[in-house]
Amino acid sequence: MAFLCRRYQVSRSGFYAWAGRDDSQRQRNDEELGARIERIHRDSGARYGSPRVHEVLRREGLRCSNKRVARLMRELGLRARVSRLYRKGSGVVRRFFAKTGNLRLDEPLPTRTDQIWVGGSHVPASGQALALPGHGDGSVLAAHHRLDAGTQPHH
Repeated sequence: MAFLCRRYQVSRSGFYAWAGRDDSQRQRNDEELGARIERIHRDSGARYGSPRVHEVLRREGLRCSNKRVARLMRELGLRARVSRLYRKGSGVVRRFFAKTGNLRLDEPLPTRTDQIWVGGSHVPASGQALALPGHGDGSVLAAHHRLDAGTQPHH
């Protein structure tokens, strides 16, 4: 220990005084908050990430920042489980569009708003429902492209 204290230019008595100190109030608060975060995360079936955990804490009357919740979740090794359908590398969506293609690519470009209408739909995908763009409630969205000079529509 004497070597390390000399190396970092710290007195041995100062090091032992620091090592024997109690945790700061902030560290104690972080430990308590971490326990609550772990409980919420566990109760959600590990599906909640920091934004949802933060929302639950807010509803329980605890005020803290989302960044603090995210930091504590990182330190505790807590991550939200991602649905298999949306994991990177999942080919369900890619395979669906490979089979059906994008029919809008063959249509002429719109010249004003309200020329192309898009609705949401669900496609069964290996026992799960795959939600396609649109509102999940089946309502219809108006879709159009901005037709500024030189702007190409996104496909």
